[in-house]
Amino acid sequence: MITVFSVDPPVAWSLMTEHKILARGRVPIRKGTEAAWTARWIDVINAHSPDIVGIEGVHLRTYGDDEPYVRTAKQRGAIVLARRAGIIEGLCRVLRPGVPIEIVDTGDWRETSGFKEKWGRVRLKDAAIALVKQLYGLNVTHDEADAILIG
Repeated sequence: MITVFSVDPPVAWSLMTEHKILARGRVPIRKGTEAAWTARWIDVINAHSPDIVGIEGVHLRTYGDDEPYVRTAKQRGAIVLARRAGIIEGLCRVLRPGVPIEIVDTGDWRETSGFKEKWGRVRLKDAAIALVKQLYGLNVTHDEADAILIG
């Protein structure tokens, strides 16, 4: 049976098989605690030996109907998120050499789950939580739900 370690950057992770969640969790980050956050990710990665790693890809979006200052803020946030996703990927590559790593596009895993991007962020998050509850009987945060569905 194949085990998948899946990550919804920068905080949520899941270890699972096709039918069972073996472990899941969150690695919260607070301002000024990047070293502690990185150390906690090292602990999580070292605690599990998956057959494959899946990390949600982060994309810089340059379109939208938002005011220019809102678009700029979102783009800056995406850059920070991409950096943290890269840290997690790097840690996985160093700590689990030889384990394949797949960058999973958000649209791909959502489409596979039956979700439509046009629903909007709030509805998508609620749908992810509901689907994980339906499939696995778990009450999880939206970040953990995303990590599970990425897997």
